[in-house]
Amino acid sequence: MPFVLAGYPAAAIAAVPLVYLVVRRRFSVADTLAILGLLIIIATEFLYLKDNMGETYFRMNTVFKFYLPAWLLMGTASSIVIGEWLRSAGVGRRVPDRVGRLLPVLAVAVLLTMPFAINIDFGYGSRTLDGAAYLVGSHPGDAAAIAFLRDLPGDHVIVEAEGGDYTYYSRVSSFSGIPAVLGMPFHEYMWRGEEGGISERMADVRAIYEQPSRSIDLARAYNATLLYVGTEERDRYTVSLPVEALELIYDAEGVQIYRIPA
Repeated sequence: MPFVLAGYPAAAIAAVPLVYLVVRRRFSVADTLAILGLLIIIATEFLYLKDNMGETYFRMNTVFKFYLPAWLLMGTASSIVIGEWLRSAGVGRRVPDRVGRLLPVLAVAVLLTMPFAINIDFGYGSRTLDGAAYLVGSHPGDAAAIAFLRDLPGDHVIVEAEGGDYTYYSRVSSFSGIPAVLGMPFHEYMWRGEEGGISERMADVRAIYEQPSRSIDLARAYNATLLYVGTEERDRYTVSLPVEALELIYDAEGVQIYRIPA
């Protein structure tokens, strides 16, 4: 994916406040933060990584990755500017000193207690920083199997079902840290192109689950040592495995994990 140089009207619009700040020749902290944020936005209008995402979204990754720090910088600058406006308007003189000292403490206290006071668990029933905690309630079979895999010694490559991007598939490799034959196919294609053999891997993963005469040889071709069979695998494929040639190392709550012979 090449870098592309191109100009956009938005760059000229963003440059207007930047030119104003430069002409002033005196820079406060807010000015410096605003200038840095605007420079990032202007730069992405001229220099970007061209993704293979069609004629509309080809700049998407560059824009959203660089706009995040740009908005943080300009948001901080805006907060400082608003504070200066309020002070120049005499708002501070109308607030008693004791209240003025108490307000920041109250603001911090509110921000710290909001996550516990507001129910924003998105249906997972848990308010924890553990991103895998929801598995215990929603996918208990996978949760137990993944816990087993995380304690399994040795270096492994696992075969699990492929089910597209932004789905529950690829969950075993994601939560266990064990690499899989294929994760999100479009993301792999976006960064690797045709050289990644994405279509071939998708077909091979299906064949591993559905063609028992080829399962072991195909798995060995990808240096896979483990084969995972859970609900997603059974929903995705017509599972037919040469179980007599595989070593069953885990079997609980609808999940089987096999060791592939070397």
